[in-house]
Amino acid sequence: MDRYTTLVIRMPEDEASLKKVKLLTDALMPFATGISTEDEMTILEKIEGHDNFDPNIAKDARKQTLALHKQLENNKQDNKPRT
Repeated sequence: MDRYTTLVIRMPEDEASLKKVKLLTDALMPFATGISTEDEMTILEKIEGHDNFDPNIAKDARKQTLALHKQLENNKQDNKPRT
């Protein structure tokens, strides 16, 4: 069975580091099964970095996400077989 790893790279600003990243990503290309620069993480990063973005929106979203994770974890516990 094949094993997959997802790798997210924050692109550096300076030219020397960009060259290193390009060399490494070029070396990985024979093994790549998919590439995306228009994914949810990238889009969210651009939204949160916008000058008009209210940081309270991100705080609220993270709070809701934590609550969702807790709810899912509780559901897992409720669905465990009882012995």
